[in-house]
Amino acid sequence: MARQIAMTYQPPSTVGLEARIHDLEIRLAHLTDLVETLMHEPEPRS
Repeated sequence: MARQIAMTYQPPSTVGLEARIHDLEIRLAHLTDLVETLMHEPEPRS
């Protein structure tokens, strides 16, 4: 069974991987902006 899986495995295409990496880069930039915004907000006053 393992040999059959190994023989039929097709790695993802380069284009597909590049698209996924690009998407992750955008998401990471967005999360970084959110964290920086949260870190620079003044403390709420009660």
